Amino acid sequence: MARGFRKNTRGGQRNTYSKYEKKTHNPEKKRRLDMGRDRYFRLDLAEKLKDVNFGEQSNTVQANITAKMSKHSFDEAVEYAKTVGKENSIPDGKIDELISLMRKYTKWR
Repeated sequence: MARGFRKNTRGGQRNTYSKYEKKTHNPEKKRRLDMGRDRYFRLDLAEKLKDVNFGEQSNTVQANITAKMSKHSFDEAVEYAKTVGKENSIPDGKIDELISLMRKYTKWR
């Protein structure tokens, strides 16, 4: 039996997906962290955060950015980086470098 989209033949015109298609069908794909390169992202992010003076919060900021990128979306991580940057009066150039680094390690999933 072929996998994929098929019509329901019993009593109606309702369209269904096969078991395989239910697992893989995701209409709301978001840009998220590429989990295959997760370690490299963490190392690069740690290097960038050394240049930016977050003080004692640097480990917390790194963990929050990684969690937001992997579980939620790239956009939420960007919003978080901008708000934390404004709170700590970080120049926009450094925040843009963080955002470009985050964009480099993303994937649509």
